[in-house]
Amino acid sequence: MTNNKKDLVYNQALQQFIFEGNKEDILQLHELIRMITSVPAGQRVLQDALNRATPLVISFCNGFKNKNTKGMFMWRDQAVRLVRFYTNLSKKSENMQIATRIEMADIMAHELQHYIDYPHNVWLDKNAHVVNEKILALVLCEMSAFSAGSSVECELRAQRGMPVRWMPKTAEEWKEVMAQGLSGQNRRLKGYINDCRKVLQERGIPVEQKMPSKEFYQGVTDFLKRMNISMSFTEAMSCVGQSQKLLPTVTRSKTRLDR
Repeated sequence: MTNNKKDLVYNQALQQFIFEGNKEDILQLHELIRMITSVPAGQRVLQDALNRATPLVISFCNGFKNKNTKGMFMWRDQAVRLVRFYTNLSKKSENMQIATRIEMADIMAHELQHYIDYPHNVWLDKNAHVVNEKILALVLCEMSAFSAGSSVECELRAQRGMPVRWMPKTAEEWKEVMAQGLSGQNRRLKGYINDCRKVLQERGIPVEQKMPSKEFYQGVTDFLKRMNISMSFTEAMSCVGQSQKLLPTVTRSKTRLDR
């Protein structure tokens, strides 16, 4: 992408997205957009986000209930909120400042991917009727966002000659990473899976069924294809089934005494 096209995407993002906050906040958010636009992976994310053509609000916040959470896509508000990162940033070394900005660009790209995928994610979750199907929908949603954010981070670090963490490149590598995520071998996703499984089983939702709906089957197949992962629906569900051993099955008593 030429510099003219990069500038075009950058300027379109500034015009189409709604940036909220004080002057310093908005300048920092614009800087993150500029960083994301500077690499191919970021250009793809931003262009896909712009193509949704639905109002998106982007702002900083002071934090979330979970202190480890640095950003969130608020689906009800169609908004991306990032934990304010520039507090005392000027007191850090130049390398630390760059690393911090790259980390925030990763988080912004991750949340933008959630915004991009939102229509697909809602449709997929709506057509997931049992626990394992809902977990599959959840992991697809998160893996898509992780892929987008990590790709942006790696390209920004490579652009500056900084060490780059491993990223899957071949179809087989991506398939292996997806299989690990679905089966709960990814540490971050394991927590999501356990929380989701526990809540759904406590509600009495069945764990699995013999046949998925045609809509859910097609939605998963299309999502995997869109992510360029050569994994069948059956393989994906089999991996999710392996994650059942991460959390004991919740048993529900027939009568409740705490009403």
